[in-house]
Formats: sequence, structure tokens, C-alpha cells
Amino acid sequence: MNVLDGLNKYQQAAVKHFQGPLIVMAGAGSGKTRCLVHRVAYLIQEKQVRPNQIVLLTFTNKAAGEMKTRVFELLGEAVRLGFAGTFHSFGAFLLRRLTPFMNRQKDFVIYDSQDTKALLGDIIKDFGLEKKIKVSAANFYVNEVKRKLLDKKDRAKVVPDWADELEAIYQRYEKTLKENNAFDFGDLLTKTYQLLKQNPEALDWVQSRFKFFLVDEYQDTNYVQYQLIKLMAFKDKNLFVVGDFSQAIYGFRGADYKNIGRLKTDLKGVGELKLPTNYRSYPEIIKAASQVIQNNLTHPTIKLKANRKGSGVVWLLTAADDKHEALLIGRKIIELLEMGRSPGEIAVLYRTHGQSRAFEEVLIKAGLEYHIVGGWRFFERKEIKDIMAYVRLFVNPSDPVAYKRAVKLGKRRLAVFQQWLSRQSKNKKDNPGRLIKSIIEATGYTKKLNDLIPEDKARLENIEALINFASESDDLIEFFERASLLGAEENDMKNRYQANSDKINLMTIHAAKGLEFGVVFVTGLEEGLFPHGLSKTPEELEEERRLFYVALTRAKDAAFLSYAGRRLIWGRYKNQVPSRFLQELPQDIIKVEEW
Repeated sequence: MNVLDGLNKYQQAAVKHFQGPLIVMAGAGSGKTRCLVHRVAYLIQEKQVRPNQIVLLTFTNKAAGEMKTRVFELLGEAVRLGFAGTFHSFGAFLLRRLTPFMNRQKDFVIYDSQDTKALLGDIIKDFGLEKKIKVSAANFYVNEVKRKLLDKKDRAKVVPDWADELEAIYQRYEKTLKENNAFDFGDLLTKTYQLLKQNPEALDWVQSRFKFFLVDEYQDTNYVQYQLIKLMAFKDKNLFVVGDFSQAIYGFRGADYKNIGRLKTDLKGVGELKLPTNYRSYPEIIKAASQVIQNNLTHPTIKLKANRKGSGVVWLLTAADDKHEALLIGRKIIELLEMGRSPGEIAVLYRTHGQSRAFEEVLIKAGLEYHIVGGWRFFERKEIKDIMAYVRLFVNPSDPVAYKRAVKLGKRRLAVFQQWLSRQSKNKKDNPGRLIKSIIEATGYTKKLNDLIPEDKARLENIEALINFASESDDLIEFFERASLLGAEENDMKNRYQANSDKINLMTIHAAKGLEFGVVFVTGLEEGLFPHGLSKTPEELEEERRLFYVALTRAKDAAFLSYAGRRLIWGRYKNQVPSRFLQELPQDIIKVEEW
């Protein structure tokens, strides 16, 4: 198969670019994933690049998995890329192989966010600072230091009032991690960067092995990710990044769309191509989204052209209050279903999680099935954390975080576990699924769970899912790595978006990034809610506008925008002002339905 088949002229130009750096500015719905997949196939098939020299970096392992599958379909054969996955997965991949350069053992464990908070809580108590420093503040400090690569002088600016105390907590935290042969999630990037920066031999190993770097969603990279790419890819300059200023919505996580501009400044000879054709939405939706985003002045925007013919609809629903808003949307959903629209094609988007309750209530009363995308993550569920604590103690009996959790599960149960542990060979090559089943049997963890009780049944199903997941790993090292990485980025399987679902989708706009639906409801378009009241600076307001742009461009056939005249806030009704974004829309294509 010709890997250029089915590509438009813009996509072909990007795919055929061979050596040297290139930025591909890909508008919403313009086929950026298709572009990345075909480029990988083109490098292998047409330019005879060895697959193991190619690194494909994404922001979810799910996206990487889909891309690998599509590369296989294009080439007609399985190929093993040098790496395909998230930045954090790549960091773990490199650290496992470069442990000789950093005086660490290869079987290190990775602490997730809950482990980190538990350890920080213990340290705060040891210092007698419980009444002064919250765990959330210490966790924020640790994350800021790592993702921004802050030196001691700049760390003092993170939370100036508690600078000395937080630095002392940080130093103890880092010391404890090293003693426990552990890295936290941020270390997977920070420690990798520091290792390559300080050790020319380790950097040479990476640069000699990997020759072509492709990065998806480049606008979502943070400072340490940019510096890591700079170290690894700037030598050969075969860097291909895909991004869009207008879809940069993760500033609160440290993402910085200005990394696109930094790339142009720091890497000589970088080229730029645009993918301006939208294949997803009707022209009216694209016109509305494009006109709004033009009001952002701090970054370039792509003038999208809709490829679809026909006529879409952009409706404006005005409601008396938030309950009425939910009722109007519920009625519209019923109308859509009666017209033959599938429930899974419908999404209700909101700015904050708290807005979902009113919509849930209406849908329940109407007898309509729905699911909320997001919520508790699988590896953060209590029963999963409990069992994982025992598994961690199997690997390292002195792990303080795991031991503390095991104590809370019962000292008698812990004693039984320790007796069982003393009889084991501690072979880390054992199948993790069998090991977990053995631990559950030894501790009697599931004995008090009754599958006739819905909550207990859900826990038993989760434990079964953990065993199934663990059984897919060859050994404990691989299992820990997969569990930690997935636990940090993947939502609970039951609460994740599922294509072709028979349920209505409820989710925040942030959760909708990368998805598409036939009909989208963008709700709560009021000043103080969307744009959010905490977004006060011009830059923060522009991110809110980008969020609105992302919400609109999720819709293929129709978009319904809604606002309420008043809303219940902190127990009291407050009169609301329509969002400024509504005033920025092209009024000639908006259809208004007033209450």
C-alpha cells in the first residue's frame, strides 16, 4: 500500500518531510493522528529508517497503542518501534536501562500521587508541622520544583511564606525516596533529564540509539518535557512535532504552549506546515469556533476550512436558572433520541465537575442511561491500593508507605501476611497475577465482601480486574511500571469514554479533549463560571477561550450552547451575566431558543 494514499496535499507535505526539524500546526479535526501514523510508515517504507530508531511520544498510552495498530495496518506487518508511549513511560523506559549511571537498582518502584501524599504527610508529622503545612501545599511544592527544574533560589518563590519549611520537607522526601529505591511520577522526567544532562555517556547512548523523534499534542508539553526533547533530539535535528496553539488548555498542569515558539528560537532551520482542513464539523460550527478564537491575541490561530458539505446547527438555549437549564437540555436530548440519534453520539460538557449533578438528576428522572467520563481512577480505589500495598511489601518489606497502609488494614491480618511472606522465595520473576491471588488467599482480604451487596460486588469486580491486568505482565518489575503509569493517567475503565456506547456522555470540557460527538451541549456559559471566575489575567482568560474553542470543535453535526439567568452558588441564588464568548460568536448563524 502507498502510505500517501488518502492524504490531502497538506498532510502529504508533512508526511514526506524527511530530515530536519518540522512543526506541523494541526487545526481541530484536521487529521493530525493520521499524519503522525503515515509519517512513521513513510519513514520505514520509503526512507528505510529502522523502526527501532523511531520514538513516538504521546500524552496517553491509549493514543500510542492506536497509532501502533494503524502503522501495522498501513505496512501490513508488525514493527517494533524504538519507543511509542507517553513522556513518563519513556522516562521510566530510559531509567530502567540507565540505572548503572545513577547508582540506583533496576527494580525501583514508582510512587503514584497517593503514595507521594502519604509520604509527605508522614514527613510533615515528623517535623511537627501538621498545623502549619498541608499535604496539598507540600505536594504542590514538590511538583513545581520537578516540572519546572527549579533551583533552590527559585524554589523559595513557590510559596514564600513557608519557603524554609517546604524546602526541609522536600529534602527529607527526596532522601526517603532514594532510601526506598523509589521514584515519584515527576522523577520519571526530572531524573531522566538530570541524568542525561550530567552524564555525556548516558546521553550518547540515547542519541546513538534513537534518530527520529515524533511528538503529539506538542502544545501540551511542559518545561521539563521541552528540555528533555531538546537534549535528545537537537543533535540530529530529526524532530517532528504536531500541535495547535488554539487547543492548549492544560496550563493549570504546567503545560506551556510557548514551547512551540521556543522551538523556533532554539532550533535553527525548523520548518512549519499547517493542516487547515477540518473533516469533523459542519461549516457553521467551524465558523463559530474560528470567530471566537480570533479574539486571542497572544498566539497565532489557524483559519480552519470545513471539508463537510451541508448545514449544521448552533443553538443558544437561555434558561431561567440552573435547574431549568438542565431541564431544557434533558428535553432536547429526548427530542434527539426520538429523531433517531444514538445516546452515545450525545455529550453534555461543563466547565466544573459540580455542574453534573443537575444533569444527572434530570436524566435519571427521564429514565435515560448515562455515564460520567472521569471520576475515581482504577488504581486510586481503596481495594486496589490495599492489595498493591501488600505486593509492594513483598518486594520491599521496609517500604514505609506500604507498611503504614497494611497496618491500617489490621495488625492481625498483617501478621498473617508476614508469616506467609517468610515462606516465600520472593522471586520477582513470578507471574504477578498468581502472586496477587496468593496474597488475597493468605490475608483473607475478600472474605468479608459479599457479592450480593452492590458496593462489595463492585470491589470484587475491581479485584478481579487487577488480577487480570497483573496476569498480562511477565514479572513484577513490568507490572509495577505498567500499574504506576496507567494509574497516573488512565481513568477507571467503567468511567472512561467508550466509542459506540449506548449511554449519554457527561464530562468536563477538559475530559472531552481529543473526542468527537454528533451533538454537543456546552453548558453554563456565564461570567464567573465559563470563563471561570479564577481566570483573571489576560493570559488565563485566553486559555478559557481556547477551552470554549475545544468544546465547540468536538461537535460534528450540532452544538447547543446554554446559560442560566441565575444559579445556585454556595447555597444562594445569584443573578448571572452571559459569557463574553457568546457575544463573540457570529450572530448570523446562531439560532436562539428562549424560555
